[in-house]
Formats: sequence, C-alpha cells, structure tokens
Amino acid sequence: CRTGAPCPARAVRRRYCPSHPAAAVRNPWLPPFAMNPEMMKAAQEMMAKMSPEDMQRMMELSKTMDPSMMQQAQQAMSNLSPEELRARMNSVGGAGGAPGGVPALPTAARPTAAASASVVSKLRASAMSVPEDVLELVEEAETQKASGNKRFKEGEFARAIAAYRQGAKLLQSVLDKKRVSGVDKTSVLELMDALQLNSSNCRLKLEEWPAAVEACSEVLARGDNRKAFFQRGKAHVQLGKLQEAHDDLQ
Repeated sequence: CRTGAPCPARAVRRRYCPSHPAAAVRNPWLPPFAMNPEMMKAAQEMMAKMSPEDMQRMMELSKTMDPSMMQQAQQAMSNLSPEELRARMNSVGGAGGAPGGVPALPTAARPTAAASASVVSKLRASAMSVPEDVLELVEEAETQKASGNKRFKEGEFARAIAAYRQGAKLLQSVLDKKRVSGVDKTSVLELMDALQLNSSNCRLKLEEWPAAVEACSEVLARGDNRKAFFQRGKAHVQLGKLQEAHDDLQ
C-alpha cells in the first residue's frame, strides 16, 4: 500500500485497499482496464468461463510477451465498454479465435507452434533415445489431459478430475522408474504440473478447498509455480486462512 501501512487487501488481491481507499492501490496482476469496477466484473466473468487449457495458455503467454505487445492488448480491451466486453465474451469464437471472445492479441504476441508442441513430439525430437513404451505412456497422459479439458468445459468437474488423475498416475510411473532425464524430464514434469493444476481448478469449482490446496502443494513441492500459488491462495481465502493466502498471493 502506498501509505506504507499493512494492507489486508493483499490477502485477497482486491483492486483497491479497503483500509486506505485514498491510496487506490493497484493490483499488479490486473491490466489498467480493471480500474473500472464494471470492467473488472466483466473480466472476472470471462475468466470464470475459461478452460484450464485457455488459462494456462494465457499465463504462459504473459510470461513471454513483449511489454509493448502487452500494452497494445491492454489498450484494445480498455477501449471497450463493459457491455461490449460481455458481448465479445458471449460471442462464438471471438475476434481472432481468442478464448471467450476476448479481443485478439497482436500477431507477434501469439504463441508459436513450437511453444504449443505436445510433450510426446518434444520427446520424439529429443537428442536422447526415449523408449517407445515411455512415449506411449506420455501420449496417453496427454490424451487424458485433453479428455479432462473437454469434461471441464462441459461442467463435469468430477469426471475431469478423474481424467487428470489418471494422466498424472501414468506420468508418475515414468518418473518413478527414472525413464527420462534432463530436458526430457522437465517436459514430463511440466505436463504433470498442468494435470495437477487443472485438477486443482476443478476442486475450486466444486468448492473442495482442502483438496485444491493439496493439489497445488504437490506442484509447489517441485518448485515455484505462479499458477499454483494463485490457486492455493484462493483456496486459503475460502478456508479463512488469510495469512497463508497472503503468503501465496503476495
């Protein structure tokens, strides 16, 4: 908070500090258009409709996007009224095929084909020789992930969790036997993270807060992960553990 005083807003990532309204503290995770409360609500509605795949793609994109491109995307959204933003969200396909009808990002900011390559294709292109049975297990894990994403979009969260858990189980068998190493192992772990975080997102939808915390903690045991911190922080808020939420979301 600009006042320098402890700010409880950080525990729940509010846009403005309820204790120091004059400070108008900006949440650095949100773009400028969210300064308008109506636009903030519309953006939250948009994110609620996004699948785990769309959310992951947006988060990965935000980490690699050129700052000038980010500014262009934010400006495109800031020019819309709340009604226009909702109309874009509800339209089919949206401009440029962006998730939920969000205005399309500049061409240079979109993910490349290489960035979205499957883990199996990365392993097949690896300099190391990856056993065929490992490739089959990883391919099946990716199939389970796709199935889970489909169930998520259909609102069948329990069935989505089952698919994600099956995919994670297949990958764990690969990791337990130490069948991959180096960058190949990193690729498998990234897929494992995605499966567990998608499962956590389903738990949040089902309001199964302790299970969401557990799934995110498993990811964070392997290393820092911004999405895991965010999802676990949301669950901690719902559990009334505001100090833990503050630690995750700061």
